[in-house]
Amino acid sequence: MDDLLTTRQLQDLLRVDRITIYRMLKDGRLRGFKVGGQWRLSRGEIEIWLQEQQSRARWAAGPTRPAYVGAGRLSLNRANNPEPVTLHDSCNLGRKGGLVEEPRRVVRAAAEDFREMTPNCERSFCCGVGSGLAAMPEWEDMRLKAGGPKVEQVHATGASVVIASCDNCRHQFLELDEHYDLNVQVMGLTELVVQALVPNSPA
Repeated sequence: MDDLLTTRQLQDLLRVDRITIYRMLKDGRLRGFKVGGQWRLSRGEIEIWLQEQQSRARWAAGPTRPAYVGAGRLSLNRANNPEPVTLHDSCNLGRKGGLVEEPRRVVRAAAEDFREMTPNCERSFCCGVGSGLAAMPEWEDMRLKAGGPKVEQVHATGASVVIASCDNCRHQFLELDEHYDLNVQVMGLTELVVQALVPNSPA
């Protein structure tokens, strides 16, 4: 039988607080089961999940995907994403990481109708989940209130799809969508690209 981890052991492994573990179990990002009311998680599955997350992070934030798109190594059909799309610049990837043009090249190649929020790039508004607020339920009201300006930005674009590469930002946008009745679809950049991929392309 595969080794099992407790939430405390997983907390030490991932270096996050236990509230974050519970939140990820609740929304399905982590899979586990309960024994006598206590969560247990497969060490083998967690190791596979970590490898997938690391690969996804390199794909989301690194130069590989924009380079593949720019070089024509990924054949994309923008008509597969006809809905108006806007891009959220996360604080980590944007202001801290300097990745602002790379995701835009990908969005323009994968979607027919890309609409910028104003301001954007390094001057983009935080979605309200910065400083670890996603892991603190007691700050939920303030977090949702802080996301108000970002909601107004999205609404002003008329976009029906919000792209966010940061997991915390995506979680926040899902809650903002429900709280403010924004009526948008929230997805990652990878999902947008996958929808635009042309199968069996010679590229």
